[in-house]
Amino acid sequence: MIDTPAPGNAATSQQSGRSRLRARPRWAALSESTATRAIFALLTVWCFSYLLAVVLLRLSRGGKVNGADGTLPEDQLFYMGWIRDASESLLISNRWDLADTSNVFLHPMYALSGLLARLGLDVELSYLLWKPVAVVVLFAGFAAYVRRMLPPGRPRIAALLVALFFFPPASVFVAFPPFSNEVESQMGSIARELSAAQMLWGYHHAAIALGLMPVFLLGAERLLERRGSSQKALLLGTSAAGLAVSWLHPWQGLTLLLMIGGLAFWGRLSRRYMALLIPALATSAPLVYFWALARFDDSWRRAEEGNAFLRADPWVVALALAPLALLAVLEYRRGPHGDSERLLLLWPPAVVALYVASILAGLYPLHAIEGVTLPLAILTVRGALRLRLAPTLAVFGVVVLTLPVAAFGARHISRVARGDAPRDAVAATHLYTEDEWRALQHLDRAPQSGGVLAPAGIAVGVPAFTGRKTWVGQPTWSPDFDSRWRQAEALFDGQLGTEEARRFVRATGAGFLLSDCRGRVALEPVLGPLVVDVARFGCAAVYRVRPAGE
Repeated sequence: MIDTPAPGNAATSQQSGRSRLRARPRWAALSESTATRAIFALLTVWCFSYLLAVVLLRLSRGGKVNGADGTLPEDQLFYMGWIRDASESLLISNRWDLADTSNVFLHPMYALSGLLARLGLDVELSYLLWKPVAVVVLFAGFAAYVRRMLPPGRPRIAALLVALFFFPPASVFVAFPPFSNEVESQMGSIARELSAAQMLWGYHHAAIALGLMPVFLLGAERLLERRGSSQKALLLGTSAAGLAVSWLHPWQGLTLLLMIGGLAFWGRLSRRYMALLIPALATSAPLVYFWALARFDDSWRRAEEGNAFLRADPWVVALALAPLALLAVLEYRRGPHGDSERLLLLWPPAVVALYVASILAGLYPLHAIEGVTLPLAILTVRGALRLRLAPTLAVFGVVVLTLPVAAFGARHISRVARGDAPRDAVAATHLYTEDEWRALQHLDRAPQSGGVLAPAGIAVGVPAFTGRKTWVGQPTWSPDFDSRWRQAEALFDGQLGTEEARRFVRATGAGFLLSDCRGRVALEPVLGPLVVDVARFGCAAVYRVRPAGE
């Protein structure tokens, strides 16, 4: 029987109810739709914050914004080099080596950017146009998957925040003893890979791939349930999503294939899983393409081998993921499971399997963990619901899992805006000086053919802004990178004798030398007749090398 208040106590009961409502914290009354829009706004601000810091630095110090907007600007300059190459020949070659290389790689995003560059748009703008696309796709994909897998309200809000902005709390305390600098460096690399939001800082293709993974999984679920107004349209959309994921970031395509394979085996290879055959084949196609490139093209083979040393100790990875895994494991004790539940539960084990396989195959294993925060966040929220954690404790957990990324972002952005971000001889910068930019433009317009020898910091951007090859510039695409950048630094810093410098320049086969604004010496006295002419632009200079045989 339901008790009803006595008439005389109605006013008291009503007043007590209003008091309870007033006592609720404001965040508890926040609607899901309002919170979701706020998260999207926050993600958008994050997406453009680094670029804004670079622009502020340019306004205070002058120079030329080169389009790089991440913590490793050499990576973005590398992608812009691909765009410049695609603008001229559609297919991409290795322009960070003066040896003859073939145009063999078609990149779906950067081919479109290359078309825009061919039509007259600046290379850096054709690259940055993917930024708004990336933030929308990443957010929409994650939000759709969270809506599918969690009940309405605060569970969805919490999971979406953690999935997008997770940053390992362990990254804070590994900066102190007894942990070594190596462990701190590894944790930093892991944190960059785990944070989906950080993909929006210069890794637009990876962010789009992460956002399309849930699209593929939701489409696969509907195909198995034979739902949807148009089965052909659903099949096409799911296949296209899988194709794009693998083409943009093959590790995530492999993750999807492992999940689909695991689902089929979990279902005892029932014939109903044949509905996923075409999407699986579409997801596999780019992986076969990448496999062929690494087997039949020297540059791609070297790039694959160059990534083999970039790894982290498994225990450091486990330490980074531990806060999410502790509650997530509770969901593996539930059953029975439908297709959507099985795919969710298969996601983290697929990532672990791919991580181990990448180490064994000599690939870069940390790319395998990208996107795993989405399933782990959902499973963690479910685990919290099972334990019936107090709302205040749940909010504290979300803050602990996401606040470090805010501190990390604020630190980096403030340092960039002030112009005191760390840099070394290898690292590229977000700005070129006016003199460096005029030197690059001179190389772009020079009628003579020939590749460029330059210090690695500026050399990585040479293909993007001059269309020329460079002798050194990108660690995994320039052969013997460590040796080459040291030799280039020694030349431009005046550490080589006359005969040694001349032999070195002639051996590279470069047609031009590009000197940046990092206090370099004049090379005419050292190189002598090897230099045909010099174009000086303040602190930067372009030397034209006499062709062999003249």
